[in-house]
Order: sequence, then structure tokens, then C-alpha cells
Amino acid sequence: MFPCDQCGKSYSTPTNLKNHQRLHTGDKPFSCEFCGKSFYWNHDLTKHLRVHTGEKPFGCDLCHKEFATARKLKLHIQIHTGNRPFSCEVCDKAFVQNHDLRRHMIIHSGEKPFKCNECGKTFMREEKLKIHERIHTGEKPYSCEDCGQMFAHSYTLDMHKRLHTGEKPYSCEFCGKTFIRSTHYKEHIRLHTGERPYNCDQCKKTFRTSYLLARHKLQHSGVKAFICEFCEKSFFQQCDLTRHLRVHTGEKPFSCEFCSKTFAWATDLKTHVRVHTGEQPYDCAVCGKSFRLSGDLKRHMLTHTGEKPFECERCGQRFARMTILRRHEVTHTRLKPFACDICNKTFSFNYSLNEHKRTHDGNKALTCKTCGKRFKSKVKLHLRIHSGDRPYGCDFCSKTFAWKHNAKKHILIHAKKPYDCEICDKQFRSSNELMHHLRKHFETMPHVCLDCGKFYGKESLQNVQIIYSHLY
Repeated sequence: MFPCDQCGKSYSTPTNLKNHQRLHTGDKPFSCEFCGKSFYWNHDLTKHLRVHTGEKPFGCDLCHKEFATARKLKLHIQIHTGNRPFSCEVCDKAFVQNHDLRRHMIIHSGEKPFKCNECGKTFMREEKLKIHERIHTGEKPYSCEDCGQMFAHSYTLDMHKRLHTGEKPYSCEFCGKTFIRSTHYKEHIRLHTGERPYNCDQCKKTFRTSYLLARHKLQHSGVKAFICEFCEKSFFQQCDLTRHLRVHTGEKPFSCEFCSKTFAWATDLKTHVRVHTGEQPYDCAVCGKSFRLSGDLKRHMLTHTGEKPFECERCGQRFARMTILRRHEVTHTRLKPFACDICNKTFSFNYSLNEHKRTHDGNKALTCKTCGKRFKSKVKLHLRIHSGDRPYGCDFCSKTFAWKHNAKKHILIHAKKPYDCEICDKQFRSSNELMHHLRKHFETMPHVCLDCGKFYGKESLQNVQIIYSHLY
């Protein structure tokens, strides 16, 4: 036997003793060619290299899942056998390995024995501490074999690889949309279920994701530490300032793969791409109609509820949309700040001026992508013919209409008939209907008394009326 002169442990061969002594000397002669990490023994290096190469030589005979080490395969097989020999005395939960039980017990004790030397943060598990320390060291031991990008975590590498393979294993059961990450899938599901599990402890407002809650909490602190160098506008987060700066610089880093159109913000690109893909992820729970934007769904829901939450402060009239209220308010001020540089005609809104200018050059710049018809303006109104969109609803019978003037005309069916014919006392719902009716009187009775307004078919009858009614 060959004893170790430092710890007294004995080994059967000089080679085994030499390998053992590396633990005392710290000698690690086996280095990784990818990340430079070194090891005491060659077999540890061999196992480590599989992190970079992705090699998984050990396969399960029952489900064909593959593993990088024989130990992981052995533990996996216990899932099929159901063998969990290590049980928690507190909650009776069972585990495959003893160290899994030990880690679990920390949950009950609340102990966090592993502390980061750099920032003092504590962890329940040693491997969590090691992963955290990579934030300070910058270590990224996991490499993508397709593009060479490095990652600090193996699970981040796995998700990155799906960008190359196109794999999206998480599918929405409501709309069929697929996702690379389970977190994105779970957040998306909440769009359908309406679940908002994250609560603000100060104002009780709820949020769909923890990120949105964290951003919201900054508003309560009132501290906006990030200031724009151009306009001195301040922001709660650096990312908000970065996005804002593109307003000044004109930078548009996000490009559409279908038409090469560029955008300043990723969210704008995401919604734009739906124009090409036809994706409409927002569904109406009442009628099942789908929409490309969440805002479109919210406006559509008002046709079912009849809600008009926006009120004019001057006349009290209510509107379903803020934009319609803003247009209405101009009728009180009668301001027309937008002038045509050709004929000097003025308009209350810029879009009205742009539509008017097309009457001068004859340009029909707007094209319907469905039928190819071209328009000078109001192509959105035409698109309702193809989409079937009927955004204007009747408050009395819930009938819907594609155009506002049709909805107004229909509502008169339910209303009183305020327009009276002074000749025959017939009533009408609109002034247009009354004028159309009066023409029939004009055709048969063209002579009118200038004193009382009564109509006559013959001039002689008119004269008799004047004599008897007005002279006596």
C-alpha cells in the first residue's frame, strides 16, 4: 500500500496516490479547450466537454431520452420505476436522491447558508450561488456550436438553440400560437384567461407579469434617475431612456423580414409583422371575432357593452373613444389651424387637410390590398366591406353597422318623429324625409298663401282663402 504523507490515506498503486495528491497540491493538469476550465482528472474533463459539444451518450431504454453522464441516466430511470427512497419528515414529500432531500429541508428551515463574497446575497443551494457568481466574474462556459455565442447558463443555451432549429415546444391551447420559452407561453395564456397574479402592495393594482409590476413600483418611488441629454425628460429605467433617445436620433434598429420596413421599437415591429402573417391573437369573448391589436379588441367590446366612458365637459355628450371626444371638442372651439397651401382652405384636423390636398393633385395614394381599388382617402372605411367590421352599434337593439351615418339613420327608427308636415300633419324621423314628402305637396299644390303658408292646387282657391280668412 502507498500512504499519502499529508492525510495518511492509502492507495494500492503509485498512480492512484499521485492522482490523489493533486487534491493537496491543487494541480489541475486537464484543461478545457473551449473555456479554459481545468480539472484534477481526465474523466472529469471528458464529462465537462459534453457541455460544449452537446454529446449525450447515455440513453434511456424506456423513453429514449439521452443524458451526458451515466449517473444522470440512473437517476432518470427512477422516474419510471417510481422509486423515491428519501422522504421529508415535515411534509412527506419523497425524493430520488438524498441531497435533493437535504436541499428541500432548507425550504422548511428558511436557511440560506451560501453567501456571495462580492455582494453578500445568500442562497439556499450552492449551485445557485455558483450560477450567481457568474454575474460578477463574467464567466460564460456554455457555447453555441452553430454561431459561437457564449452563455452563463445551460438552460439559456438550450433556449438559444431553438432559434437555430425553429423549435417552439410550447403551444397555446386557445389560439395555437407557439413559443420558445415556457415563461413567454405562461404570460401569453394570461391574455386569454385574464389572470393578473402580481399585485402592487401600495395601490392594489394587478399585473400580468412580474416585470410589469416591478416597473410600476418605480412610479411609487418617484425617482427618475435617467435623464435625456436632448430634452431633459427623465425616466425610471435605463431601458426607457434608451428607447426614448431614438425619438431624437431617429434610430430604427428593428427591421421587418417581409418588407424591410424599420421601427424604433420592438413592440411596433411585432404588431407590424401581424399585417403579413395575418395573426390576430386577441379574441372577443362575446362574438369570437379576432383582432390584431389589443386596443382594437377594447374598442370592439364597447359595441357589446354600449359603454361610452368619455364625456365632453362643455355639453355632456358621451363617446366610446377618446379620439372621437377630441374631434368633438373642436366643434366647440371651431379652431381650424391646418391650412391648405394651395387654396388656403382651413381644417380642424391634419388628416382632413391631407385628404383635401389629394383633391388638388388627383393622387389616389391609398390602395386596398384585397381588391386593388385605389382611394384618395378613407380607405379604412372601404376595408370594412372585406373584413366585415361593424364598429357602430345601436343602443336599443344591438344591431351593428359598418358606417356611422347608417347607425345614426337606424337609431331614428327607435326615436320619436320630431318633424311635422304643416300641410297634412304627417310626422317624419328626419328633416330629409320631411323635405322629400313636401315635394309631393309642391307638385300637386304649387300655390301658397303668403300670410298663413297653406298650399292650394289652384290659384283661385288661394284667393278665396285670402278673402274669407284674412279679410273677415
